[in-house]
Amino acid sequence: MSSIAYWQDSVRRKNSESANGLEKIFFVVILFLFLVLFGELCFHFVISPRLVVNDITIHVGRSFPLSDSEILSIAGIDSGGSYLAIDPQIVARKLESVPFIAKAAVEKKFPGSLSISITERVPVASTIAELDGRSVPLFVSADGVLFPYPGKESSGMPVLSGIEIPKLSGRMFVPSALVSFLSDLEKVRNTSPELYRLISELKFIKKNGDDYEVLLFPAHRKVRVRIGTSIDEQLLTYIMMVLDVVSQQNMVDKLDEIDFRTGEVVYKIREE
Repeated sequence: MSSIAYWQDSVRRKNSESANGLEKIFFVVILFLFLVLFGELCFHFVISPRLVVNDITIHVGRSFPLSDSEILSIAGIDSGGSYLAIDPQIVARKLESVPFIAKAAVEKKFPGSLSISITERVPVASTIAELDGRSVPLFVSADGVLFPYPGKESSGMPVLSGIEIPKLSGRMFVPSALVSFLSDLEKVRNTSPELYRLISELKFIKKNGDDYEVLLFPAHRKVRVRIGTSIDEQLLTYIMMVLDVVSQQNMVDKLDEIDFRTGEVVYKIREE
């Protein structure tokens, strides 16, 4: 009997110790949850309201057409707004939705500074598009994006014609087959701006499928020049040299077209 009583007493002690252990664990868990909740409440009601954007720096070019307040309105940012609520990637995407903004870099600096750097889209040519029954002047960048640019002058850059303008996701692009030519044109502008300014118009003539060729209309010359699917400084220099020669020989008025596609200069006489 004494051994049974000892066993029962031992079991009761173990049960009591186990219950005390559970109570301690339960107390620790409750205390931890309370501290987490307390921390959350302190963060949202004490710390977060004090973390506001109070220093905004905006970097743009001198001729950028939007004011700082317009930029912040597009970005959805208020001076004095919550620092933690700002997502730099979302702000950058909002700014890059503006057609004449090529890239926006947004950086937060703790505890309340924000830096915005905007790179403008640089046009290599201009064109006229028919939108909603209206003729609208647009610029064209080297990567094929068509965009309006308030206050931008198109003088001194070629006019593109003969292009079909599809719409993709609200943005407008020239056909992808023309992008390599625009890239060539940008190189000419950067390396030989004096030659670039001698181009008045570039007309794209569509052939089969995506194939095309280009008619170049030089400034101050009443003759059109047919070239292939590319342009560079060497070709443009050659074209201008030939135009000078035919002009000196008073042949320009007799010519309808000069063809440079094959490497040989082919003259097409204007019909009487």
